[in-house]
Amino acid sequence: MNKSKLMDRWAIRYPEKPIFNHEFWGRYQQFQRNWSFSHDRLRELNSRLNEQFAEDGSFSVLVAGSYGRLDAHEKSDLDFMIVHDGHLKDDSAKIDQVRECASSLGISLPNAEGAFSKPIAIDGMINTIGSKEDDLNATARRLLILMEGRPVYNEIYYKNIISRILDHYMRLLSEEPEKEALVLLNDVIKYFRNICINVEFSFWQDEGKWGIRNIKLKHSRILIYTGLLFLIINSSKYRSKKISYLRDHIHLSPIEKIYSVYMENDDYNFDRVIGPYNTFLSKLSSDSVREELNALDYTDRFSSSNYAELKTNSGFLQAEFTRFILDNRMKWTSKIFEYLIF
Repeated sequence: MNKSKLMDRWAIRYPEKPIFNHEFWGRYQQFQRNWSFSHDRLRELNSRLNEQFAEDGSFSVLVAGSYGRLDAHEKSDLDFMIVHDGHLKDDSAKIDQVRECASSLGISLPNAEGAFSKPIAIDGMINTIGSKEDDLNATARRLLILMEGRPVYNEIYYKNIISRILDHYMRLLSEEPEKEALVLLNDVIKYFRNICINVEFSFWQDEGKWGIRNIKLKHSRILIYTGLLFLIINSSKYRSKKISYLRDHIHLSPIEKIYSVYMENDDYNFDRVIGPYNTFLSKLSSDSVREELNALDYTDRFSSSNYAELKTNSGFLQAEFTRFILDNRMKWTSKIFEYLIF
């Protein structure tokens, strides 16, 4: 196979537009700019990685964070992870090669000591669910793939990863399809609550940057949580077809997951979601706003009009998600609604 055909075979077809109708796409311009920017950079990175790794199918490179959500801007870091089958050779070299490819495109690199600083073996990531080794980092790696993960190299293996994670969570449903996706639901809720507690811990340990962490928690972190949460809740409508429903929708970006659930329940208030989220993206695209939030003193936080506006904005978003659940609860099984609380 010649090089051009090889590159075409491994190319990933990123969605140039979300599944929204044209009305939402044209109205919320910051969201549109970020989506298009993310699409273009990931396509370029995919091309570089295809050249770098040729046709090595033993691992996949995934992105999370703003690039995974397709709402990145010029200053966004590239949160990436290498997931493999346990037989990856020169694993540290692979990390360096991905970083070099991203850097060559001018993409900001993540903390070299962060949660994804080492390649991740898929068996270890799955088999630790619920064990003593399943700490916040381990849970994050697994659930971020489902919440906001997106392939940037080897989409075939990425789909295999998704299937294996879902299969593990859904083992009981394979035997008893009428049951709910309770293990996955509990893990998603646990993960989000852990993030909330971790933000609180970070505040007392390192008061610096608490402002932007708090604002991101109440916007992008809630968005990724809600996207997967809504899919799980909505799957209860499909009785014996819950697993196939989740497989068909898990690849969507977080905000597309939410949109799809709104449409399936004939709820036409999605502008109450994308509107506040567009405001959040617009604010955080500004260097001066990010610097202001990073330097904000807690006791004087409401002296910042940007913080006050974003705090109110996040309240709109949370209120809308709460309304949606309460207004549509009769469309789902009573059991899945009970599981949200107990």
